[in-house]
Amino acid sequence: MTDYRGFRITEVYAITAIGDDDEEGIPAISTSMGMMPLIAADERRLKQIMELGQKVANDMGRDFKVIKFSVREDIGEIKSRSSN
Repeated sequence: MTDYRGFRITEVYAITAIGDDDEEGIPAISTSMGMMPLIAADERRLKQIMELGQKVANDMGRDFKVIKFSVREDIGEIKSRSSN
């Protein structure tokens, strides 16, 4: 296992909903910076999105799930093509 100096994402949390079409998705809220999906990469942020998710659930009259993805697998890399 690599020992990193800075923060690395090892878990991803998401608020999910099942639509009327039986498809699962991630709700998003509108912010001043645009749409923000209810996804977190640490427990502090998870608490924040859970509060936001509760408001959305109340407004929509829907139940949401809080899920955690915890297996990290690097599957590729995108290299910058800039000439900086």
